Amino acid sequence: SAPAKVGGAAAAAPSPADAPSAPAKVGGAAAAAPSPADADVPTAPAEVGPLFAAAERALPVPPPASWRLEGVLDASAFYLRIQLGEAEEGLRAHFVPLERDQIENAAAQQSSVTDSLLFLNLRRSEQLVKDISRLRGLLVLEVPARPPRSFVVDIQLGAAKEAAPLPKEKEAPVAGPAAPPPAAPLPLWTALLFALLGGSLLNLMPCVFPVLSIKALGIVELSVIDRKKARGHALAYTAGILASFWVLAGLLIALRYTGQQIGWGFHLQSPRFLIGLCALLFMLGLNLLGVFEIGIGLTQLGQVAVGRHGYAGAFATGVLATVVATPCAAPFMGTAVGFALSQPAAIALLVFTLLGIGLALPYVLLLWIPGLRRVLPRPGAWMESFKEAMGFLLFATVLWLAWVLGGQTGVDGVVALLGGLLLVGVAGWMLHRWAERRWVTVAAVALMLAGAIIPGTQVATVRSAASPAVAADGELTWESFSPAKLAAYQSSGKAVFLDFTADWCVACKVNERVVLRSPAVQARLRELGVVTMKADWTSYDPLITQTLAKFGRHSIPFYVIYGRDPNSRPIPLSELLSTGRVLGALEQIR
Repeated sequence: SAPAKVGGAAAAAPSPADAPSAPAKVGGAAAAAPSPADADVPTAPAEVGPLFAAAERALPVPPPASWRLEGVLDASAFYLRIQLGEAEEGLRAHFVPLERDQIENAAAQQSSVTDSLLFLNLRRSEQLVKDISRLRGLLVLEVPARPPRSFVVDIQLGAAKEAAPLPKEKEAPVAGPAAPPPAAPLPLWTALLFALLGGSLLNLMPCVFPVLSIKALGIVELSVIDRKKARGHALAYTAGILASFWVLAGLLIALRYTGQQIGWGFHLQSPRFLIGLCALLFMLGLNLLGVFEIGIGLTQLGQVAVGRHGYAGAFATGVLATVVATPCAAPFMGTAVGFALSQPAAIALLVFTLLGIGLALPYVLLLWIPGLRRVLPRPGAWMESFKEAMGFLLFATVLWLAWVLGGQTGVDGVVALLGGLLLVGVAGWMLHRWAERRWVTVAAVALMLAGAIIPGTQVATVRSAASPAVAADGELTWESFSPAKLAAYQSSGKAVFLDFTADWCVACKVNERVVLRSPAVQARLRELGVVTMKADWTSYDPLITQTLAKFGRHSIPFYVIYGRDPNSRPIPLSELLSTGRVLGALEQIR
């Protein structure tokens, strides 16, 4: 008879005459024992049996009949709710779809367990252009120190309001904050208008004051030169802004297509970027104070500070203005950025282009319209004092960024930054003392680069955003954000005020100081028994990014008020708060 493989060795299939007298177990199944004539044929090792049994247990099986599976599909995510028979401690879940282009496979999946209810949030694939009625695939359950189990599931999907509720005694909160129903799609022309307005209003935000105040020196100087050269500077400044917006937007779009959840201002969540930016601003501050003058050997980097000599300086100032401005989100800008990141790459780049044009627009108008140029002050000796004052303003910006870095990395990161600034200071002193020697220029450049790069290599990781569970802020108590905690408050009928903030967001801090700490707002929050919760986005946190995305937002500041009714629509607030707006929104949940 034909040989058969058993345990990797060839074995002759026994003939009927060789029927065994007693069965033997091989891999958990009954196998015929070889006859004496086949005694020299190798058999499967005894230890193979448990391996076959483990492999059999790992095969996907239908879910138990006692399970209850239901799901909801909205514009951005699948929300799955599964009633289990029992849930073991530390249970985690992961879903593998049967069909392609339904979920973002590379995106993180959020799972949580309350009693015997499993909640699983999956990001909807951008390739899924129409809604589907069911989701089929494998549900993998993992428990620490136990092999994973997988189940073949077929989950019926319904609209949010049609999802069948569980029995009353089994009610539990959803696995994340509720988002408002999808709004009507924003017309492209409206998004472009919002982008232009948002970029223009960005000039009024505190983030860009240091750079724009310095650029004011260049505007005053250019007011007395010929119109052609002034317009050339305006175009170079605009080109620097647009190039920076395109680079940032390209990175943002590319990373999101790989499944990473990031938002506007993501680069300031990197300690290494913060250290490099601090070194650059510190160097420019020394230059404004007259510690050194950077010559042609350094490709006129010093001209970035005042934008005076050549189009390269104007271009670089536009780049710096964009980098410093990105922590802020002006009115209309959050809506525009959210629209851009939900569109194809070409439309997204068009929206970001309008944002950049809006940021450059006031400067362009000042230099292109003769009537506006006449209202500018005349150059004079006062400009030298103003320039030096701007140097101290840059140092204040470095101090703020060092505080942000400390929140991300702790004391070690700040010490590394101070060491880098020391190298930059030594380089400035060398240029001041021996500016005419070429080797000094080369050595100073090397020291400045070392001061910007080496400290970043010493910062191994970002400190986890382990903010305290409860943090006192003035008279209010702010709890740290978590989807499970927010869901628990919603299910118990409590109203919640959720603040999306970050240390690097200047507008967030202004809103907190001026509005959220005002006696009127705090008194109303206490009167209504509203739970105040803070989502700190200083360091990268995918949960916060995904929660923002549910509202079509990818930038901060952003604020949401959840009413006492879990089924009520959350109330989003604008980027710039006022006491009247907050009190009016709180009145809606009274």
